[in-house]
Amino acid sequence: MIETECFSDLNVFGPQGTRPPDLDWNQPPEPPRRSLLDRIFRRHVRISSTSTTEEHPREHNS
Repeated sequence: MIETECFSDLNVFGPQGTRPPDLDWNQPPEPPRRSLLDRIFRRHVRISSTSTTEEHPREHNS
């Protein structure tokens, strides 16, 4: 595996031999990014949950 250079990115350092930002523990972590599917699913859940709450009171009034 070493000969295929799959670990070559482990030898990459920041400027002047310092740690790259992703390995520096003193920097705050980046906020996680939401994927497109997460955003679509989240909107879908909100729409369906609001429609179900609107339908239930109507059923009780009938």
